[in-house]
Amino acid sequence: MPKLWKLLQAFHNDASKDECVQALTTASSNLQRGYSTEEQLKLAKNILQSRSKEEKEVVIDVCEDYDSGEDRKKESNASNGKASNTSDVKVSDADKVNPKRPLPPVYPISEGEEVKVQGSSSTYTVKHVRGVVFSCNCPSWRFQKGAGEVRTCKHIVEVLGVKVDAERMRSVTRQQALDFSPSSKKAKIAATTTTSSASPPAGGTAPDVAALHSLAHSYKGTQDVAGWVVSEKLDGMRAILVNGTAYSRAGNVIRAPPQFFSGVPPAAILDGELWLGRGKFQDTVSITKSHGAPMSEWSKVKFVCFDAPAIPGGINERLDYAREATTNAPHCEVVETETLPVTGVQEEIDRRMALMKAAGAEGLMLRHPTNSFKPKRTHDLLKVKHVSSADAIVVGYEGGKGRNSGCIGALVVELLSDRSKTFKVGGGMNDKEREIERYENEYKGRTVEVKYNELTKGGIPRFPIYMRTKPDF
Repeated sequence: MPKLWKLLQAFHNDASKDECVQALTTASSNLQRGYSTEEQLKLAKNILQSRSKEEKEVVIDVCEDYDSGEDRKKESNASNGKASNTSDVKVSDADKVNPKRPLPPVYPISEGEEVKVQGSSSTYTVKHVRGVVFSCNCPSWRFQKGAGEVRTCKHIVEVLGVKVDAERMRSVTRQQALDFSPSSKKAKIAATTTTSSASPPAGGTAPDVAALHSLAHSYKGTQDVAGWVVSEKLDGMRAILVNGTAYSRAGNVIRAPPQFFSGVPPAAILDGELWLGRGKFQDTVSITKSHGAPMSEWSKVKFVCFDAPAIPGGINERLDYAREATTNAPHCEVVETETLPVTGVQEEIDRRMALMKAAGAEGLMLRHPTNSFKPKRTHDLLKVKHVSSADAIVVGYEGGKGRNSGCIGALVVELLSDRSKTFKVGGGMNDKEREIERYENEYKGRTVEVKYNELTKGGIPRFPIYMRTKPDF
């Protein structure tokens, strides 16, 4: 790379030849396959720039006027004092950077390098395998369901930092969306057709679904959500559409008929819900989890999209993209949204929740209007749900597994109002409440209060949560 290092040195007078060559080598190792010369130069510039404690934004177009024949820089060479003309180094139009393809960050450890990270109980090894691929020997990284080779864990986040790791995970899927950019989406939609959703993408490697969907925190009435985007919380089955294949949150393929997602461009990455209607969660699951369910059954279901994770911008920009992507897809639509007022927010949420309850809806979803997509659980996404409670009699318990081994995994209870309704409740119990010794002394035959969102068709609380053991008078 003799010409490239001279060209790079033209922008950094104090950089030696060895520093320039090293920066170019580091840039090459961090860029994905098929990078252009300008991308390599631009990233190498930023690597050299980072040597200084001053944070400066480098906004030099390294392609500008390279073909003009002008001498961009006289080489600093104390040994011979000769001038070096770099005007013969040209960057072709084909190598000019795609402005929609952002450069990856410079990682703190080089390819092949390992670092030790102290966990809560053990020391783990984080390794930079290559490019955007990092590994860790912790159980969380090794046993992620449905994850490809690009995955993350809290130890990798500790090494790279939250922002850099989030950008790394998003970069894996961002390129898939570039062919469906807002500037040319109508032409792309008209020219593309979807692939079958009955099997994983070519090559058999499933996408990192964890990086393609957000999870909500609960709205507690204290968060400032003035001006946020509000929509109905759909009671369906989560589905993330990538390359025409739908995946569950756990990364498992949802085997929909090939024609179900017809009309959606293959490059579109959409997050949404397979939804049959209010109060029809069990019917939805029955259809979507049934292998070989015919299209006559699937046609009752809608894929309701509520995010487009690979698209930059706020939720409104991402939903605009989703509307264009589903225009020609008869079984897909985009969730209806409105904007919360700036004043009287809580009153408006209460009013909407009353309407949702009367209509049999599960609740509301609140989304930050301008923040970009964030994977995993985020405070930019809040859920507002109806909560009911019921009393139940403890008649037994189920042993715990994993970290709860040797403890109470769940209490077996019967509804106080109808003792024929038996179910298990384990969520909401802390370690102390799970102690086996407590069963005979505090739980057996006693009344406990559980909270839940709704009842199943059989009248059983769905997703019950233990709240407390009631006093025995």
